[in-house]
Amino acid sequence: MGLLDADFIEIPALFRHRYQTSGPAVAYTPGMVNLLVCGSTLAIPKSFGPRNPTDVFENDVSTKLDALATDFDVYFIDDWDEYHCYYGEIHCGTNVKRTPPAVNWWE
Repeated sequence: MGLLDADFIEIPALFRHRYQTSGPAVAYTPGMVNLLVCGSTLAIPKSFGPRNPTDVFENDVSTKLDALATDFDVYFIDDWDEYHCYYGEIHCGTNVKRTPPAVNWWE
């Protein structure tokens, strides 16, 4: 696809490996990267990250999204009990029909 490292936005998360040093990881915080995109609306799992005094992870993501040229409506949604505790996030409970863009959006 011709993407570069600069084309990606790092999203914070806390996790640990189940078996000390290898194997599957267990997420302490919901995976904000597993969001729902609907046009310019982003439904992002609420991170429940460290607070100082507000959620540091949510502030980080909001700041990075604000720096983009695209104007997003961002909503952090509590999916802890419904999806995160069952090893899923918002995208696991959505069924959105989309039409692929006519242009290479990554260019």
